[in-house]
Amino acid sequence: DNSAIRIRFRLNRRTNVGVFLSTHSPTWNFTGNFQAYIDIHKSPADADGWRTATLPIGAFHPLHKSGPTFQAGCVAATLYATTYADDVGLEVSQLEVIATGNADRL
Repeated sequence: DNSAIRIRFRLNRRTNVGVFLSTHSPTWNFTGNFQAYIDIHKSPADADGWRTATLPIGAFHPLHKSGPTFQAGCVAATLYATTYADDVGLEVSQLEVIATGNADRL
């Protein structure tokens, strides 16, 4: 609950970027797959084209409508960013889980 995902990325052309998270309990029981999308308009590019977005855990929704909801205390097992567009040149320089006390919410 007190975490966020921060990503620094750039693209050759503007398109949606999805961030996907798979979680498990501390005892390794599967607890769900979740997704969130970056609003490209709220993460402007710097002079070199890099964008930074911070997604609070509350922005992530179950990958499937019937999937489990987010459980407090779970562990990030897999975290990745992707686009569904071809040839957008997605580059990721930073992808991390941070404490929300350090997050700049977008």
